[in-house]
Amino acid sequence: MRTGRLRLLLPLLGLAAGLAPLRILPAQETLVLDAPQLFTAVDEDLVQNGRVVVRGGRILAAGPRSGIPVPEGAKVLRLGGCTLLPGLIDLHAHILVGTPAGGGEAWETDPALWEGRLAGFLRSGVTSVRDLGDLPEEILELRRRERAGELLAPRIFAVGPIVTAPGGHPNPRTITIRASAEEVERVALRVDSAEEARAAARHLHALGVDAIKCVYTGGPAFGGLPKLKEECLRAVTEEAHRLGLRVVCHTDTLEDARTALQAGVDGLEHGVDVPGQEVDEAFLELLRASGAFYVPTLSVLEAFLLPVEFEGILDWPETRRSVPRRVRESLRKHPRVAALRNNPAYARSVRARLEASRANLQRVAEGGGRIALGSDCGNFLTFFGPATVREVELMAESGLGPARALLAGTRDAARHLGRGEDLGTLEPGRLADLLAVRGNPLRDPAVLRNPVLVMKGGEILDLEDLEERIQGTPAETGAGSGSEAGEASG
Repeated sequence: MRTGRLRLLLPLLGLAAGLAPLRILPAQETLVLDAPQLFTAVDEDLVQNGRVVVRGGRILAAGPRSGIPVPEGAKVLRLGGCTLLPGLIDLHAHILVGTPAGGGEAWETDPALWEGRLAGFLRSGVTSVRDLGDLPEEILELRRRERAGELLAPRIFAVGPIVTAPGGHPNPRTITIRASAEEVERVALRVDSAEEARAAARHLHALGVDAIKCVYTGGPAFGGLPKLKEECLRAVTEEAHRLGLRVVCHTDTLEDARTALQAGVDGLEHGVDVPGQEVDEAFLELLRASGAFYVPTLSVLEAFLLPVEFEGILDWPETRRSVPRRVRESLRKHPRVAALRNNPAYARSVRARLEASRANLQRVAEGGGRIALGSDCGNFLTFFGPATVREVELMAESGLGPARALLAGTRDAARHLGRGEDLGTLEPGRLADLLAVRGNPLRDPAVLRNPVLVMKGGEILDLEDLEERIQGTPAETGAGSGSEAGEASG
């Protein structure tokens, strides 16, 4: 086994490299992490000379080092030049049916890839993820395995299939997985009456989902597909709330976003991203009064511009670390990449949509709306892990600034999940999900692209092990995976 970054830290902890890499300290041990800077995500401030004390998978103390003594017998890890912050939370992913390599290849939906995708999140410092539309039995089984400690993965929250109209999104025209129409239909629950909508909410509750997602869109992105009836949207939301479930809603036009808020949804996915449609004060007043969260998913829009505007993205260090070689090689020759590069009109239209989304996000931020982070990773060129970090950067550039963008991906994302008492901040009693990066992310969010330490539930993860999991499937592990991982860590 190669000497990795984690193994270089072990002598500082007084531990031997032969211990299991995913459980560095027994639950009863106490670990102290010291760093020059600490972002607790309680507010926008940065704590200088910070300290976090972890025991039994939870945080015992966090704050200025001067006010927190080292407990007797604790191991101390000093992270020079680093900032400690909570693990990131991505509220919009499609882990199983997602095909960031563009679809069309049978291997893209191979279940052997799923665990590598989950490792990609962790390698990027994403310690919780909400899957927002997927194969129900499979994603719920992954969630069960993660919660049972059987699967190396971020904390998984899932909605299962999406409530939508007959013929509406998602359908074989709008998602790129290589599958039969019957398999695609497993990702959707189609309803055409209030009675069917209430039954769908009860069915999803019985499955044990963490929330419900509806699609309510009449915008240009889906070519005039049928839209969920407003009475269905209201009925599923009312029934979900009666059952204790939150509801999020895919929108893109201002009218649809306003109607969804009036129906009582708890979050808008994508929000308003149609060029020429600006969120107004009436919308902002409705958003504030509802308490709903606005999740803009900027990175999925930018992804369609990547072949045009970001030459060499497939060779960026963070891409090489977190994206399997097979995906990157497929993208190098994918016809959609060439088509995008040779279609300036399409690039202009996507750029206009991205700029509309960014402008509306800024209006929501200035208008006091609640904002949380979701990348929509699993779409074309929207990679599991790097897309989450890129979303922080784009939100920071779109009027939030780095501190509020980080809050959107930590504290506020946890609140949107209904897990604000457990996740999202570095406070006593919270689960010990955190990461360390070199530099100051409040000055430059790009430093988030390469965490030097990732902890989930008090366990320091082996970064090289994560990279190997990303690159290999059970059939590939061994030959061919080592050179890629070594290359990525160089």
